[in-house]
Amino acid sequence: MLSRMRDLVEEFSFGENELKSFWPYEYSERRRDRLLEYYKSWSDRLDGMAFPADADDALDYHLLGNYCQNESREVSRNWERMGCLKAARPALLLLELEDKRRVGEIPDGRECARLLTAAAKELAELREDLPSPEDALLTTRLVSCAREAIERWFGSAYGYDPEKTWWMKEPKERLEDELEKTLEALIEASGQKGEWDDPLVGSPVGRDAIEEMIEAEELPVGIDQMIDIGEKHAAWCREEIARAAQELGLSTWQEGVTAMMEDCAPPGEQDQLAWKTAREIIDFVEARDLVTVPDIARETWRIDMSPLELQRTMPFSPYGGQYMITAYPLDTMDHETKTMSFAANNRGCLRLVTPHELIPGHHLQLTQSRLLRPYRRLFSTPFFVEGWTLHWEMLQWELGWARTPLERIGMLWWRLHRCMRIVVSLKYHVGEMSADEMVQLLVEQGGQNKHSATGEVRRYIGPDYPPLYQCAYLIGGMMMHDLYLKLTGNGWTPKEFHNRVLSENGMNLWALRCRLKEEPFDRNEWKFWEWAPGLED
Repeated sequence: MLSRMRDLVEEFSFGENELKSFWPYEYSERRRDRLLEYYKSWSDRLDGMAFPADADDALDYHLLGNYCQNESREVSRNWERMGCLKAARPALLLLELEDKRRVGEIPDGRECARLLTAAAKELAELREDLPSPEDALLTTRLVSCAREAIERWFGSAYGYDPEKTWWMKEPKERLEDELEKTLEALIEASGQKGEWDDPLVGSPVGRDAIEEMIEAEELPVGIDQMIDIGEKHAAWCREEIARAAQELGLSTWQEGVTAMMEDCAPPGEQDQLAWKTAREIIDFVEARDLVTVPDIARETWRIDMSPLELQRTMPFSPYGGQYMITAYPLDTMDHETKTMSFAANNRGCLRLVTPHELIPGHHLQLTQSRLLRPYRRLFSTPFFVEGWTLHWEMLQWELGWARTPLERIGMLWWRLHRCMRIVVSLKYHVGEMSADEMVQLLVEQGGQNKHSATGEVRRYIGPDYPPLYQCAYLIGGMMMHDLYLKLTGNGWTPKEFHNRVLSENGMNLWALRCRLKEEPFDRNEWKFWEWAPGLED
């Protein structure tokens, strides 16, 4: 029999998914209002319940309450961000037409024509006073959403009703023309044409928003403390890279990184190197009895090559769901870009990235999440998802996965990269660093080339990426690794720890700590970084 809270979480998830499916347009007022109402009703429902005595139920009660509160904040924050744009009025007008159609409310033909004409006029006026590149990027999203909605509305309201069709013919054509021209103008204003040399454009969310996100994640650290952790651990990484470089007869950590980046698979062999590495790491973790690898997870992964457009924002190798996309230069790249892509996807880096993306990393994690307590995937966070993989990187380092100085530099360089991600992304979002300064710091103190640093920054500052995501790698990894060290030092086997974490499924790491240590959810101090080199008190 399912637990009481599991039943409720599944009921909640079903309702939320149905509402988001029925109201699909992110920036419509009806979607906003309905979701806020839904989260409030569930918060009230939980408040009216007694706190569960069962440990699993207590955890789910805590997670669901947090989820409702945090999603309400996120919906309101996104709405406030878009509502201040000049395009909000015509866009909302078009979105409202489609929202009304979904509940059977369609104005007569004359009113439809008036509304379409008004929206077209306001879009034309917008082009006369285009926003800044930052606002133009956000406005493009808003207007694109409105165009998608009105195209669906036309598909149901135009052509079937002679009266509406007679009234709307010219207004429809005019609006479609204005939408196309406006989007072209906005793309021009933002500078985002899909080229390698597009300017770096983003929108810092501000310190207050970041602090709200930290509270939502139940992190036991603040903005400045995370930056301090990133900077101090980065210094240790550079020192260790310098030591490995000395073994190669080199003088500086930068020379060590250069040597590592020049050690690349020749054209045509990158995917085979990834296949070989993926099989090696499975043997590595199983020989040490570190985690259970189910047969289905072992069978259902593959290696794909990264297309050109994806490498614009993801210069390294991401996970795509049952497959790892390995990045490598394409023959159509100019020589400089090709050389920098080579450097970003060298042998040392691939030895760390492959386990991160496949087994024991994301592929194993996400395969198990669909099987073990799958209802808790609702509560998964970047700190849990990336914390799992970063913990494994730290454990693999301790267990000798790197066999040579170049492989050690590869693992250390990636650790350094995680540190620098925290520093540049947080400083950007609190207004202490520009996008160009982010690139410069990643090159000078992170050992990246300009190609990969620019692609990374483009992703960090874009509107599609959660501002705290870059912190989730190192901070989540340190939290997960601290739990591992504490519990395996208290009688747990490595396999018991890893299997247990996977069986609990997604949640913030504070809640996971309380669950594994069987402690109440009261907040107290957690110095999860104390084990890490360079961060000891």
